[in-house]
Amino acid sequence: MHRPAPRMLDRLRDERGSLSTYFVSAVFATIPLVGLVVDGGGQVRAMQQANDVAAETARYAGQSINKGCAIWGAEITVPQHQAQTAAEEFVATHTTDVTLTDVRVTEGGHTVTVEATRTWEPIFLGILGVGSREVEGTGSAYQYRTDGKGEEYDPDVNAFGACQ
Repeated sequence: MHRPAPRMLDRLRDERGSLSTYFVSAVFATIPLVGLVVDGGGQVRAMQQANDVAAETARYAGQSINKGCAIWGAEITVPQHQAQTAAEEFVATHTTDVTLTDVRVTEGGHTVTVEATRTWEPIFLGILGVGSREVEGTGSAYQYRTDGKGEEYDPDVNAFGACQ
């Protein structure tokens, strides 16, 4: 029986370079995970921005009332066309990356709801073929009217009439 020379056995048992192989494979496995974390955070941030802009736009549009009627004490509502115009004006002057998709006035003209979208572009996952996505945001604003005591105004009890 032929036995290998001691030098050859030493070479077979030599572990030099084995960590290099481990680290190279670990890096290739970690890159997609980093991509998921970074791009997932970016998508969440884009959704938060769409929600923030929608909420601010709803508040701005909710202020499009007849201020003279409000001072007079009449019940006031937000007209749909004024809310739409105010929302478009707000988005045009304050943001460039958010698009309005819907502006609704509900609850008898006392609530303005705005829906908006924003495009999200992946950084790392784009390399793997994941393309841009539209993320949606929604915000609402409700008119709270208070009386002199700071309590919510009840138009059925304290009605001063309707304003035209």
